[in-house]
Amino acid sequence: METSFTVEHHQYGIGTAILVKSRRLSKDDLFMCSFKGLKGAKRVFYCRKHFDEGEEVWWFDGKPRKIKPAPRKNDKLEEVLRNLFTGDDAPINT
Repeated sequence: METSFTVEHHQYGIGTAILVKSRRLSKDDLFMCSFKGLKGAKRVFYCRKHFDEGEEVWWFDGKPRKIKPAPRKNDKLEEVLRNLFTGDDAPINT
């Protein structure tokens, strides 16, 4: 069984993930990752489910991947508040 994989992070680029802890449920297997874009000799840890979901980090397959930024929660809140106070209809007190 292979224990080293090539992965890609949306911010740090391409790196290597090494399986450090196998768990009963494979989605919970723990990987230690190192990336060239990560400053210093730091390591980050991810479970297999993070790679499978592919939002922040994913299995590298040699193809470039377009990253769609997720909408920020603040943007949604601002939109709701704006609609609450301004609304799409004409003001009531006209």
